[in-house]
Formats: sequence, structure tokens, C-alpha cells
Amino acid sequence: MSTKSNIVSLQEYVFNGLLSCDLFAAYNVVMAREFLAQSQVEFDALWLTPRTAGGPSGIGIYVEMPSLDIDKPNSLQRNLTLGIVVIEERNINMGTAGTGTSAEELAEAVLDFAFGWLLGFSSALTPASGTVRPARDVVEGGGLIVYRASLSLRREHQSTARCDMPLISAVGDGTWTLANGTNTPDAAIYYTLNGYLPGKSVASAVLYSAPVALTTGQTITWAAWRSDRLPSHVQTRTIQ
Repeated sequence: MSTKSNIVSLQEYVFNGLLSCDLFAAYNVVMAREFLAQSQVEFDALWLTPRTAGGPSGIGIYVEMPSLDIDKPNSLQRNLTLGIVVIEERNINMGTAGTGTSAEELAEAVLDFAFGWLLGFSSALTPASGTVRPARDVVEGGGLIVYRASLSLRREHQSTARCDMPLISAVGDGTWTLANGTNTPDAAIYYTLNGYLPGKSVASAVLYSAPVALTTGQTITWAAWRSDRLPSHVQTRTIQ
């Protein structure tokens, strides 16, 4: 997959949007996807690290990784919910070295910033259920005040196309052919005779190249694969 999915793009758009907006220039902004990839995660860096050298500290903004929900089985409608967490160490933040902005105020400002924002997806960001609430599940510590602003994005998912299902045909001499569909004529077809998944990583799978000799009672399982598509559905047939 060469392009980023909406679930990755959403967090990056909001993260970079907060960094680009002068209203949040005094606050450290961190994206969870990058922050958690560090070998040693120290959450106190979120509110202790000034946005700029010598700037105020005591409060930080943490853009969480979104969750994806599907309302109904087999539905193309998907909901992405994104949490933006504000963490305040009150003693620092309300002191001479702090920003003077409370976690409650900053969480609401973050909500206003993102609410209704069109990011090139199929819908705008809208407040999720329980829009701004205390969020003690993120980090614990004395003197910390933590709020989460939650927003959701409804979109219609465009799934990656699958390979056509290859068709099996009897030649008439005890052999059988496997033929690709018209949309993926160059897909690689793999088959197995032991019921295992017909994929290239399976030792017993064979890359189809010529008619297969099958006898009565034998079962063949096959599927088509191509690098730019999802595999075809797996098909099985027992020779009668």
C-alpha cells in the first residue's frame, strides 16, 4: 500500500494543524504515533518540555491514535474517533514559568479548533459522545489535570479491490485448468491438494503453470494473488 490510510492521515493532519495554528504556539504538541515509537517513553516530557527554548511549560497536547468503528456488519460506513488529550501540571502551569491556561480551557479551545474542520475526507470532524471529559486513563500523577476532547469523522470506506476468482475447468483427460478472470489476467494462482491455504508462504502450495492431474475424491483449493490487490476468495472443489 503506497498511500496512507485515513486512520493515519487523520492524526497527522490534526497534529500538524495544531502545530501550524498560532493560537497554540505556546503549548507543546505531541503525536502518539511518533511518541510511543521512542525506545523510552517519558510522559512527563509532554508538559515539562516548552514548545520553544525558554518558553512556558506545565501543559501539553497529546494527539492520540484514532479508533475505527463500524456501525453495522458489512457496512462501508466507518467512524474514526480521535482523542486530543490536554495534560496540565497545575503547580508549574499556574506559576511564573507556566502558560496560565487551564487544562479545561485548552481542551475546549482544541475542540473549537477541530470542530467542523474539513480535512479532505468525506465528512468534517464533529464532536463525539462525551466530547470533553476528564481522562485519567492516559497518565496518573499528583498535581496532574487531564482532559480529553473527542471528535469523530464518518467516512465511506473504499476497500482495495480483490483479484477475480479463478475458474476451474475439466480438460477431459483427467486434468483440470485454472483460469484468471478478465480484471486480473496476470495474477499468480496458487493451489494446494491438502486443504492448506493456497498462498506462496505455504510450503505445500504450488504456483499454477499447467493443467493439474486430479483423481476422483481429490480436493483442490486455489486462489489468485497480485501485488496491487487483495487476494481472491479461496475456492475448494472435490472431484466427483
